[in-house]
Amino acid sequence: MKKLILILLTSAIIYSCSKTESTPKTTPPVVIKLSSCDSIKQGLLKTTSDTIRLVSCLSITGCDSLRLGILKPNTQDTLRLLSCIKISGCDSLRLGILKANKQDTLRLLSCFALPTISTTAATEISTSSVMTGGNITSDGGSPIISRGVLWGLSNNLNISLNTKTSDGTGIGKYASKIENLSPAVKYYVRAYATNVVGTSYGEEIVFSTSIITGISIYGTVIGANGRIWLDRNLGAERVALDIDDKNSFGDLYQWGRSKDGHQLRTSATTSISSISDVTGHGLFILNSNFSDWRVPQNDKLWQGVNGVNNVCPVGFRLPTADEWNAELSSWSRKDAASAFASPLKLPMSGRRGSDEITYSLSGYWSSTVSERLAFRFAFAKSESVSGSTGNPWVQQASRAWGFSVRCIKD
Repeated sequence: MKKLILILLTSAIIYSCSKTESTPKTTPPVVIKLSSCDSIKQGLLKTTSDTIRLVSCLSITGCDSLRLGILKPNTQDTLRLLSCIKISGCDSLRLGILKANKQDTLRLLSCFALPTISTTAATEISTSSVMTGGNITSDGGSPIISRGVLWGLSNNLNISLNTKTSDGTGIGKYASKIENLSPAVKYYVRAYATNVVGTSYGEEIVFSTSIITGISIYGTVIGANGRIWLDRNLGAERVALDIDDKNSFGDLYQWGRSKDGHQLRTSATTSISSISDVTGHGLFILNSNFSDWRVPQNDKLWQGVNGVNNVCPVGFRLPTADEWNAELSSWSRKDAASAFASPLKLPMSGRRGSDEITYSLSGYWSSTVSERLAFRFAFAKSESVSGSTGNPWVQQASRAWGFSVRCIKD
């Protein structure tokens, strides 16, 4: 019996050694590095190329690294975690399959990252559309699979929005037209680009659409506190090209009067005051003491979008004195040059106090009244203009004066 036990034990040792010696050596593990998380989720292998796609993060427990392998083809071309390995090499990864005659493991082909992209400035702004786009300067080492622009009524736009364009693939500059917008509305827009790593975004820009009133088309600009203004004076042919651009001056209104023709710079005059809100003529009414064109006065003529004689487009009104002050406070400098350099591009449009128009001082009406007078925003090329308390400034003036009107969205 003892001989039998010894024979069996010796046989087991011999078999065990033989088995150990016949075990194949393990191929060195694949070395990779994770970027934005400490994990990786298995992704399907591409059927057209020897690459895989990272889908999302998956928690890894027990080690800070991983080794990937493939299941049998008759099961499914998915990945499984085989063992832990050291992570190093690059910020992100692209994986490929080694030749089948070597081993069904994965090798690192190249590193890649998110795309680099910027947003193109908004141009050709109309009442319902705008041109913009993007410029992709780097694809991050992985082909761009989608690109375009996003837009909306609030900031922090992301790819989950339905309001986006699709403008092909690849790097470089691309144009994108956004359509079906609403008139006189502020929009946010940013470019996007997507590769296998994820989606990158360009800087967010803001623009506002134009508005049509009568036969005139007014653009809009964004001033202080995000407020939307018309881009030019009422009656102006265009946005000011410089501070003395005559085609940008527009009309000169007496405070509270309707668009009856008196605002035209060539209108005739009369010394007969009006006793009603609607004069029934287009004459510029002169007043011996420059108090008002209407007797008795009516403080409600230009109050809000529902003012009796509101001359602004639908949804717009005269700004208040406080709104003019807010705009002035946003300027880094307080002078006539800053008035033109501001988003409003205010020109030196002059004033009318009689049959003569002078250009030493320019004024822009507000809707705010003060007893017999009304507030206007004014600036002069020279700070020595009589009556000024600064340059620019918001100050009271006779309602019979003719000043420019710049409308603000309600």
